[in-house]
Amino acid sequence: MEHRYFDDPARGDRFVSPGWLAPVRPGDTLHTKAEVVALRASSSKPDRGVVHLKSRGVNQPGETVLSSIGINMLLRRPA
Repeated sequence: MEHRYFDDPARGDRFVSPGWLAPVRPGDTLHTKAEVVALRASSSKPDRGVVHLKSRGVNQPGETVLSSIGINMLLRRPA
């Protein structure tokens, strides 16, 4: 399975996606589930942190049809 990377340098985001895992048809109802898998403070920007977020797209029978990991740079709360 090939990984693709989508970068947005203005936001500091990276999206790692193995792609669609199962077919999705017109009329399907999908919902997402997300889990924070890693957090760390940015080493170069002290007001920001890096979050690794694992997301899954799930269909009506509960099958995972899409899986991805997003790596996002977000503002941190003041200490």
